[in-house]
Amino acid sequence: QCMGLGERLSDVNLRGRRHTLFNYSDNLHIPSLDTMYVSIPFLVIANRHRNQYHGIFLDSPAWQSWSLDQELNNRGVVDLLSRRGWSLYIMEADCLPDLIAAYTALTGRSKIPPDWALGHHQSRWSYPDQETLLAVGKRMRESEIPCDCLVLDIDYMDEYRVFTHSKERFPDFKKVIDELDSMGLKTTCILDPGVKKEEKFSVYADGKKRDFFVRRGDQRPFLGKVWPGPSVFPDFLRHDVRVWWSAQHGFFVDNNIAGVWNDMNEPCLIDSPCPMPPQSKELPPEDRQMFMQTLPEGKVGHFEVRNLYGFQMARASFEGLLALRPDERPFVLTRSGYAGVQRYSAVWLGDNMSWWEHLALSVPMLINMGLSGVPFTGVDVGGFGDDCSAELLTRWYELGIFYPFFRNHSSMLGVVQEPWVFGEETEARIRHLEIGSDCSSSIQETVPLS
Repeated sequence: QCMGLGERLSDVNLRGRRHTLFNYSDNLHIPSLDTMYVSIPFLVIANRHRNQYHGIFLDSPAWQSWSLDQELNNRGVVDLLSRRGWSLYIMEADCLPDLIAAYTALTGRSKIPPDWALGHHQSRWSYPDQETLLAVGKRMRESEIPCDCLVLDIDYMDEYRVFTHSKERFPDFKKVIDELDSMGLKTTCILDPGVKKEEKFSVYADGKKRDFFVRRGDQRPFLGKVWPGPSVFPDFLRHDVRVWWSAQHGFFVDNNIAGVWNDMNEPCLIDSPCPMPPQSKELPPEDRQMFMQTLPEGKVGHFEVRNLYGFQMARASFEGLLALRPDERPFVLTRSGYAGVQRYSAVWLGDNMSWWEHLALSVPMLINMGLSGVPFTGVDVGGFGDDCSAELLTRWYELGIFYPFFRNHSSMLGVVQEPWVFGEETEARIRHLEIGSDCSSSIQETVPLS
């Protein structure tokens, strides 16, 4: 068996396929999908007849392709498109736990999260105003459905400007967050890397003055289309940029926001194809790789280090929350990552669908994430895209209460899927499941993170 490699839309056994490791956002998760959000070049090879386990870790954040017996000839081939150095680690153990322990001794291990982060999170794209958010919180408590966290997607912001809130839709932002907190409900907010290109916007103006945003090969600022429109992107490889980004998290701390959810951080551009598709045969020249980034030894093309972008953004969020609240354990959730991301963040597996197939696939996908050294993971309970049904939501809760990270999240393009929307019978079943699972800190017990 071949296992690991981070996020793979696959059964546990990866053998018989080619796997491209290049972080990319594709919201159509169908069997032919190859590039996904989290690339971890650590492969576990299990020979159970001999009780042997081998690990191969090719430490490079550049584009990689792993062909694992694709030609049915008992051979594996790894292609790495990079002009930089790389490190290869080969490990061996007599049992799987010892092999993963050796790998995480090298790449780091997860910190203990806050208790509430292990409970039930309720989310939607989006709760559009403070009245809706507060109504969801009150309904959770009236229904006696265990819940520890409500999640704000992009519409809490002022025209999608990072580190802001809408004064029209959330005029009493901190007051509402405090009221939810008094009900035992923490709040997590989404945070994207794209900074709106607008001279009067303080985050943009300050970052521009400090030259903290990435530039193209011709030295012009790189602009990409995301939710705010034309936007610039911080160079998270730079320590000084991460410190600056970390300091911006004072906005969340000042407003009593408990956790930060990093999204769109592959980085993802709206309506843009994969910048280096799976069929690539060679690495483009550095000045043609979307943009340039900065290492201590100098400039480097983005494709050489792409898989680190979300990792370093999550690191900045974690270190910012820790510095601003040193007596509290930070909670950061990320969509994109690389080997070692477990040191800074939980991971959810992106834009799944309200399909029975995706319910089934969640188990092997999360197992492979765990075998890649990332234990605090989950998928969107009920499915993010398409329309969920009462039966599917109930079955997904039956499984989801056992995910390390447990969040119901759905798109505005599909039906609402809070536990009560499908009627009293479905609500009662979900309430019974959650209370019986002891999954929520709001009922004084939590499931330990293993």
